Order: sequence, then C-alpha cells, then structure tokens
Amino acid sequence: MERIYCDPRPFIKEGVKYMIIPQELITEFLTIIVQIIIAVVGGFVMNYLRTKIGSEKMKQYYELAKTVVTATEQTFGGGNGSDKKDESRQILKHLTNNKLSDDQIDRLIESSVYEMNTLLKINGLKEKGKSM
Repeated sequence: MERIYCDPRPFIKEGVKYMIIPQELITEFLTIIVQIIIAVVGGFVMNYLRTKIGSEKMKQYYELAKTVVTATEQTFGGGNGSDKKDESRQILKHLTNNKLSDDQIDRLIESSVYEMNTLLKINGLKEKGKSM
C-alpha cells in the first residue's frame, strides 16, 4: 500500500503556520451549528403553534359563550341581567371544565352580549326601515 505524504511547505506563509483542521472536527462543528439553528427555529415554530392553537381554542370558547348567552336570554327573558350573567358564568365554567378564569369568562360573556345587542339593534333598525 502506497502512502501519500503531504508537504507542509504550501501551508506556511511568511512564518505563519496554518493549522490543518481534521474533517471530523469540521463535521462535528457544522452538526452542532445545525442543531442550534434547528432548536431556535423549532422554538419559534412551537411558540407560534401554541399561540395559534390558543387562538383557535378561544374562538371555540367564544362560540360556546354566544350559544350559552343566547340560551340564557331565551330562558330568563328580558331584564334580570345579573341573574343571567351568573347563570351564564356557571354554565361556561361547567362546559369548559374550569379551564377559564372568571375574568376570561366575564369577557366572553360581555363580548357575546355586546354582539347579540348589536345584531338586535341592526335587525330592529332594518325592520323599522322596511315598515316605513
């Protein structure tokens, strides 16, 4: 078997010696860099997905709150605002298995009531406009 020797003279320039880096060291270094990049990008992707899933979950909770508020309104009728809110709060706590805080539930209920009242006002105005 013939051995090949490398002449070190081409690697010497004006008294400075260049170090020959083994390919295994370069490969390991690049592997570590790629792993770090994957970890950082993966962290951003996971954070985005958690946020997106959280948004989707809140949309589902909001739709649930609208349904509960509408049902409570039909059950209790006009007036009795605090009773309806308490009833809606209890129902939402039960349906969400206490996954939402009281503050989150109150916000969902208030948003649902606001949307319902806005739709009723718009429909009421449209009906008055039609009858005139």
